[in-house]
Amino acid sequence: ALRSAFSGGLVRVEHSNLTLLDDMYPGDLSGAFSARARQRIASSGHHPGFFVPMSGRTALTDPGPPFVPQLSPLEGTVSYTLRALELRRILADARAAAVPFTLTYRPLFGAEGDEAWRKHDRSGRAVTVTEDGGGVQECAYAATGKVCDADELACLPEPPMVGSWLGVEAAYE
Repeated sequence: ALRSAFSGGLVRVEHSNLTLLDDMYPGDLSGAFSARARQRIASSGHHPGFFVPMSGRTALTDPGPPFVPQLSPLEGTVSYTLRALELRRILADARAAAVPFTLTYRPLFGAEGDEAWRKHDRSGRAVTVTEDGGGVQECAYAATGKVCDADELACLPEPPMVGSWLGVEAAYE
């Protein structure tokens, strides 16, 4: 159980089809680079992704062209880490918008770690949340299919309003 409304540590979102959040998480702005630039980055041994998490929450208005990059050219799902508090806020936003979605996340134990730890840690059990947009929610532990415990992050209520200003998120492939 959480010790406070703000506890819960970090989670890695491993999959989501929640398009409502595409401009926020993982904040993929890779389309801002030309194909040639991405190729040069990749040829030097780096991931060609460019991520600016929270850009959708921090920009008060849509700046419009030429500042809006093209859709991401990256293929596949990009996992990303967030504070548990932000995961609860994401779920509250999705529920308020009444859109169907599936989201899989995994708690990361501990509060610190490098990018490799955030990307590869498997110590927490994966949780899959599926909602139909009409209030029907399913939450299960991915490995066993067991229904989530009542104190699982996905089952908790929306965080307090002050939680809207807390959190530092980082995307990782």
